[in-house]
This record gives sequence, structure tokens and C-alpha cells, in this order.
Amino acid sequence: MPLHGDEHATARTYAGAHRTLKRLRGSAVGKPCAAPGCRRLADGWGLIGHPTHIGPHPDHGRTVRWSIRIFTDYAPLCSSCNNLRDHGGSWDFCPRGHSRLAYGRSGGKCRGCRRDAERARTAAGRAAGPAAQAGASEVADGAVSAP
Repeated sequence: MPLHGDEHATARTYAGAHRTLKRLRGSAVGKPCAAPGCRRLADGWGLIGHPTHIGPHPDHGRTVRWSIRIFTDYAPLCSSCNNLRDHGGSWDFCPRGHSRLAYGRSGGKCRGCRRDAERARTAAGRAAGPAAQAGASEVADGAVSAP
């Protein structure tokens, strides 16, 4: 008997959940993206609810999240909006709390987070002092052998 409403699938793996999703709901390709304010067409199904499972991806081994709530936790998403959700946070804020509307994204990363990381690198360089920076550049150029 097919699942309906918010009934759960029994898939135990990331790949199994996605096979079940496609079998029960079909392809999401070409449907309107479900993200607020997005006008693109979906490239596939994306997790919009809370994951029920966390584990390794079968292809690359990185940690991924998935859900067995096939009908309530997935929606058609374009690749950009799917990446936004996969990297954490909400539709409005990145995981570190920067407003997505105010900062936007650059290369898939929050511009506010990139700015904060650059400030931290600059501060670390200043704390090391000019002698340490000059010595590091001479070693990098091959003018001085590293200790």
C-alpha cells in the first residue's frame, strides 16, 4: 500500500531515502522552486524539514542529512536554494546569524561570513608582526631555508 500524507518511509540510508522519494513523489525537475521569493525551476528534491537521520554520503563520505518523512520534509528546490539549506541556517539567516537579504552570497558562501573570516586573517597577520610576515614571505620565496 502506498504512503500518504505524513506517513514515513523505512529507508535507512541517504540513497534509499532519495530512491523512495523519487518512487513515491516522482521527479521534482521543472517544478517551481519552493523557496520563498525564488522564481527558478527546481533541479530536484531538497530537504526543508528537520532531518531524521545524519550519516555519511555513499559517494564521498561527507556527513549528510536526510529524512524518512517523504511527504512533509522535502520540496522541489533549485540547486542554489538547495545548497543554501544544505549549508545550514534558515531561509532568512546563515548559520552564523547574518541576514541573507543584507549580505547575500558569493560563490555559495555568505558574504558576511567571508568578511568575518577575512577580518580574522588580517588581525592574525597584524598580531604576528611585520618581522614574522617578512620572514614567512622570504621562506616562501626560497630566499631563506626554513628551520
